Amino acid sequence: MSRLRALTGGVAAISCSHPAAAVAGWEMLAQGGGVVDAALACASVLTVVQPQACSLGGDAFIMVHEAKSGRTFGINASGRAPQATDPDAFGETIPIHGARSATVPGVVAGWDLMHARFGRRPWAELFTRAIAVAQDGFAVSPYLAAATRLYFPALATDPGAARLFLDGGAATPGALLRQPALAATLERLAKAGARDFYTGETAAALAACVRARGGWMTRDDLAACSAEWVAPLAARFRGLEVKAMPPNSYGLYMLLQLAALESRRLDDFDPLAPDRFAALIRAAHAAFAMGAPWVADGGRDDDPLAAPNLAALRAGFADEMAAGADNKGGTSVVAVADAAGNAAAIVQSVFMVYGAAVADAATGILLNDRMIGFTTRAGHPNRIAPGKRPAHTLNPCMTFDEGRLRHVLLTPGGPGQTLTLTQVLQAMTDHGLSLAAAAALPRWSMDLTGASVVEAAMPQATLDGLAGLGLAVGRGADNSPFFGSVEAVMRDAEGRLTAVADDRREAFALAL
Repeated sequence: MSRLRALTGGVAAISCSHPAAAVAGWEMLAQGGGVVDAALACASVLTVVQPQACSLGGDAFIMVHEAKSGRTFGINASGRAPQATDPDAFGETIPIHGARSATVPGVVAGWDLMHARFGRRPWAELFTRAIAVAQDGFAVSPYLAAATRLYFPALATDPGAARLFLDGGAATPGALLRQPALAATLERLAKAGARDFYTGETAAALAACVRARGGWMTRDDLAACSAEWVAPLAARFRGLEVKAMPPNSYGLYMLLQLAALESRRLDDFDPLAPDRFAALIRAAHAAFAMGAPWVADGGRDDDPLAAPNLAALRAGFADEMAAGADNKGGTSVVAVADAAGNAAAIVQSVFMVYGAAVADAATGILLNDRMIGFTTRAGHPNRIAPGKRPAHTLNPCMTFDEGRLRHVLLTPGGPGQTLTLTQVLQAMTDHGLSLAAAAALPRWSMDLTGASVVEAAMPQATLDGLAGLGLAVGRGADNSPFFGSVEAVMRDAEGRLTAVADDRREAFALAL
């Protein structure tokens, strides 16, 4: 069972994907910054210390809760397919690696939009720590080294990725990884603002790199990139209001899972009982089957959480429970909250580990491979097309009790993000577990084929029981990315905060 880092405090709390990033966020709070400044300082450092997971060449989904107004805001900072994209160039399968696997990176536009509205400290200060870490270097963690060794063949085929990461020592635990090109890019970003990334020197270099690798993204695509404000979706679960991002995010899938489970109490079961996991798995099957027409750029535009749709969902869930049938990443996150109930959540990613495995040595930027979030199937709402956003696994989540912030819940894990957060929230509400205990429980998830898998720590009796209920579930590989790493903050009725960091990866929590 996973060991959890949990800290409590009455002023502020941070949980994010790397200790160096958490420290940067804490420094920002100490300098008078708010939760948004702290989250952005964390996020900028993460692009340096977790190059396998996130990059300036990636995407983000962001949520901000403002206590004084009681409003929750969302930012869609996912990028679009370049205008020169040829949907017929891929055949049946979009490749994971290569310059054509990259959408236009939106994360910097998202940071800019977030800071312009809610930032307290000057934009340039957000990058001070990130620039220093990129320039001076940091010790390669065992987790980063393992990811680099696993993807060594893909990285070795690209001259930029090989130079930045393989020659730089990212495959060796304890090695000092310096990224001077990235430091220079971050300095330009700090001084010139986000538009340099999209229209200035950085944009020119990045577009030239993509062109040299046979990709489609141009300077015009970068110049046209923008993030946008969106209204989070909301659903009720066990007395809480749960908010998640709207499509093209997978957030809807989480809310649909919770809506299905709302019709069935699970508190009589042990948290490791086969019946509990059977309900969780079948709720996910029903949610993914029903939600797919909405989770796309240009998908259905009616309300997926309207009463008739939820009735159909629960009917599908009931059919799953009765039939007993089974169906067959690289991401970094930041959660920050304060005692007043303000909160910020950022999920940013290059999608698969090391994204497209294509990097620009001149800027130190790794490209995402988010194009694989599309399908090539004709007539499908998520079919690849120029200027379109793919369905997106990133899923920040917040919960509220009578309008007061209760939880900021985040995890990496690709398609498994909604599955992990649903399990954690259900364990807290139905089984009375603390946030730390709920996050420590062994989990189920789906691999990229859609097959159901459980962690190595899951008791064999649970697997045997699931088989008896008609569910074929295998054991996932140790440290599989699909099980995620919960990084969350909980706020009680008195404003006391608990930050939890799940050590399935290298998350870290701070609270005061």
